[in-house]
Amino acid sequence: MSRTEIPLLNETMHDGSRHFLFFPQKYQPIRLWFSVVWLAHAFPTKFIPSLDETWFDFTHMKRSFSVSNPHGDYWFFANDPNTPDAQLEEIRTHFLAYT
Repeated sequence: MSRTEIPLLNETMHDGSRHFLFFPQKYQPIRLWFSVVWLAHAFPTKFIPSLDETWFDFTHMKRSFSVSNPHGDYWFFANDPNTPDAQLEEIRTHFLAYT
């Protein structure tokens, strides 16, 4: 599947967050986390490494997001399920450049 074929998702999780994107992991999570600084209006806030699954958080335009890598894929979550699709698309475009 090419980058342009990876759509935005709209899956509501148990905690109320929106699972909006996933794609195969090609790079270590720390590399993806460092790429947050190149996303306009974004700031990395937390990095929790693990042998099984790493989590990291960042803010973008005053909203909070989380990323994890279960099962060899990156999963992206918007903590506010009402985050506009245009903002999610900006995040999607940025991170898919690292796939």
